[in-house]
Parts: sequence; structure tokens; C-alpha cells
Amino acid sequence: MSFRKAWYVLYTKSRSEKKVAERLAREGFDVFFPTKKELRQWSDRKKMVEVPLFNSYVFIHLNDDREYLAALQDKGVSWFVYHENRPAILPDSQMEFIRRMAGDEKVIEVLDASDIKPGERVMIEFGPFADCEGEVMDHQGARRVMVRLETLGQAVVVDIPVENLKVVSETASVD
Repeated sequence: MSFRKAWYVLYTKSRSEKKVAERLAREGFDVFFPTKKELRQWSDRKKMVEVPLFNSYVFIHLNDDREYLAALQDKGVSWFVYHENRPAILPDSQMEFIRRMAGDEKVIEVLDASDIKPGERVMIEFGPFADCEGEVMDHQGARRVMVRLETLGQAVVVDIPVENLKVVSETASVD
């Protein structure tokens, strides 16, 4: 298999993401392990904890086949994520989207999402996710827009004001 210089996605063993990212970084790899803060409830207390933004995913920038094989040798790595029978390559725009999403801790309220339908492609025109494009998967009432990043095979929930979105293509109608 021929790897080109790009960002790839590693799938790790359960709950191994942070340790894999740390080990690979110590070995000189350029890795990105996005996290988010979440309020967790225990029987006696509540606490803000840092959890992976994508369970079992670590993003790694590889230059060649040799680095691919070296990354697979880590004891916490299960495999590379594949898309269309090839290792998934993250375009720079999607990697930047993930970086911005991981760095944005505020929640933006949405006033009305009734005009945006599942299946439509949208471009975010303003705000911290400006210039990112994705497919609307679903929205709950008027407050949440779910955007899918295709090469990840994951859906990411992002709260975006409707006035910041522009529909790029309409929903395909089913007859």
C-alpha cells in the first residue's frame, strides 16, 4: 500500500486513545487527540472530566509507508480507519474543522432550524466553523444541527445558528 503525506485516522483499543497519542508523540509522530469536557455524575459528586471527542480515534500525520507500519506497531493501535477500501485520508479542511470544534467550548444557540432538512449539504459561513461543509443528518426541534464528516464515518453534533448556514445542495427526493 502506498501512503502519501497526509492526516490519517487510527482506531485504538477501547479507552487507549490518550496513551496511544502520548506514546506516538514521544516517538516523534505528529498526532492530534481531540477531547471535550463533560460533566460526569457519581453517586457522591459531579465532576468535569476530559473525554475523547471521538471514541477510539487518534489522528496521525504520516509521510510514508514506513511510518504507517511503525504506527501500527503500538500496542494500543487496532487498525487504520478505512474509507472506500483505502485508509481514510482527512483533507486539510476537515482536519481544521476538527481542530476548531475541539477548541470551541461555547455552545451557540440556534433559533430556528426548520428550513434545514436532513440530507442537505450546508456550508457554514460565519463563526468558529466558517468554511466547513457537511451533510445535515438530523436536528432536534430548532436547536441542534448534526453534521457528518464523511471520511471519518462519524457524525458530529455541532450547535450552529441557522443564519450562519448556507444550503449548498437540496435533499434528494425519494419517489
